[in-house]
Amino acid sequence: MAKIRAAEVTDFPELMSSCAASFCEGNPTHLRFEELYPDTIQPVDSCMKQWLIAEVRDRIAAGVQVVPRPMVIGGEIELSAAGLGNVFTHPEFRKKGYMGALLQTVIAIMEHRRYAVCMLGGDRLRYGNFGWENAGAVRRLSLGANMMRFDERPRVSVVELRRWRGLAADTQRMAAAYSRRATRAVRTEGEFARILERPGQVVWLCDNEADGFAYISLRDDRLVEYAGALSALDRLVRYVVSRRRTQVNVAPVEAEDELDRLLLRYAAGFSVGTVGMVRIVDLEVLLQAYSSLLTRRLRGWKSAVALEIAEVEQRVVCRGDGSQVYVQATDVDVPETVKLGLRDMARLLFGPFPPAGSFLDSEFVRRAFPLPLYWPDLSHV
Repeated sequence: MAKIRAAEVTDFPELMSSCAASFCEGNPTHLRFEELYPDTIQPVDSCMKQWLIAEVRDRIAAGVQVVPRPMVIGGEIELSAAGLGNVFTHPEFRKKGYMGALLQTVIAIMEHRRYAVCMLGGDRLRYGNFGWENAGAVRRLSLGANMMRFDERPRVSVVELRRWRGLAADTQRMAAAYSRRATRAVRTEGEFARILERPGQVVWLCDNEADGFAYISLRDDRLVEYAGALSALDRLVRYVVSRRRTQVNVAPVEAEDELDRLLLRYAAGFSVGTVGMVRIVDLEVLLQAYSSLLTRRLRGWKSAVALEIAEVEQRVVCRGDGSQVYVQATDVDVPETVKLGLRDMARLLFGPFPPAGSFLDSEFVRRAFPLPLYWPDLSHV
């Protein structure tokens, strides 16, 4: 039997070694996690208290980290999200149920903290057993130089730009620019700098009187973050795209801003993918976060619908009076009920592939869903 407990700072060396052994079992070149995520993995109390570990005979057999990831979506939706990361079981302790016990404990902790959703990247079969499902729609753009063939502006030279070297003044300006994005993760300035120090990133700045200030972060052939003045970002994008095809994820249309629309102009192709694996933690908190959007979408709607999640006994009523939509956890009787499991409810609420059912003909369902959800690349854990 494993003892499940919160990690402490003194656990850090063994925790990192056990985590590394787990992932290097299948990949000998896997980086250590303190190198991969300098923003969230440090031997300090604020980071270590995010870990839950399973201890067997005074050894760390398994662990998982729950990282708060509050989001702003579309400039108005404040979502209390969490990321589940660095899930591991040491090779010597596998197939004994330790990870299952950890995940059940983590779910209970997140419910107590009343997160709206938890997101992760991982195996659909494994995490589907605990209520996570692929959901949310992210637009994937492939930026190509062929989209610039009628652009008569001069080619942007590298000497017109500069690379970020960790200067505090630049970091402050970048953080301020990012905080103005309509859809973003909520970060402190300290977190902002450490996130951009994750390995493999190259950060370029445009900073001149005519165009203003903007930055982009590149990792291999991917544009993983961007913010700043529109004209300055355009110059950065033209520099990159004229030299290599670049992939980028952008937020759903309802959550986009002018910077996302700029990137679409350079897209030689695009597709839709899922945000990641999503688990609804607290349906009431989740729908209340989207109440302003629901009110706009359901203008004139006068009725009430209950949404129920069977496994976790959560029931929320959305009631419209024609001008406002109200969200409340209640057992009151209503004219219509949509009852689904956790995984199907995530697909119904966020898309892109809703579950089949007669409820799809409901006026409420047709007008209310899918809700925009986004998980910025550099917020993954």
